[in-house]
Amino acid sequence: MLPETLLCLVNAALIQAATASLSLNAILSLNTQDIPSPPSFSLPAAQNLTITVAYCSSETVSTRFFVTNSTTVDDPGPDGGTNVYEIIVNQGLGTFSASFLDGGVLAIDGTLSDDFSFEIAASDRPMHEVLATFPLLGDTTSNQALLFSPPFDPPIFIDPSYPNYTLPGPSLASPSPPDSSPNFTLLIAPTSSQTLTSLPQTACMMASQSSSGNIANESLWLRDEDGWRTQWLMAGLSPQTNYTAPPYSLVP
Repeated sequence: MLPETLLCLVNAALIQAATASLSLNAILSLNTQDIPSPPSFSLPAAQNLTITVAYCSSETVSTRFFVTNSTTVDDPGPDGGTNVYEIIVNQGLGTFSASFLDGGVLAIDGTLSDDFSFEIAASDRPMHEVLATFPLLGDTTSNQALLFSPPFDPPIFIDPSYPNYTLPGPSLASPSPPDSSPNFTLLIAPTSSQTLTSLPQTACMMASQSSSGNIANESLWLRDEDGWRTQWLMAGLSPQTNYTAPPYSLVP
């Protein structure tokens, strides 16, 4: 009889061979026709792995996602088992993080509608994210609005040392903008329609929707010590109309 350790390794290899695989730090876009049979995916090995599920269309059928980091479970589901966890999806987004030293399995449970589409990812950082803060409103005119993204990449300020009576030069150099910034995408819609707020709050869902107005200018702006922001000048808006901009970003 084979040793228990060797049996676990053989079983893990069989699980990976029998299921589709998710690559590390890559998003897999799927619809109902693309889901493999059985509806499961092997997960890469990682010390800290984050699995995310993002709905790209509205889904009313009860679809559930289960994950395990056990090498002895090849079909995690609602019946439970060793180290079987459910990824709870809220407003179209589900996130689960754990240690997957020997990899694992992600399984889909439930009946999917014919036109259901979604994204899944396994990464060492969240590939899908709903921002904790809304865009900042700077100013408005009758048909324009100045909006700022949440801050990122705060500058490093050097505290003065004392005693030091040397005055700085008359023109202080401004910090250079960062080489890269989060991939923010701004969408706005009239608040009265509630179109954006009623849908799954995911980037792939929002990117498929129509946005009001148009972006006349987009640039980086160091507004305060919190850091840089993406600045948008929106034009083509209707006077005396309230608009909503949901907090989300595409994958950096």
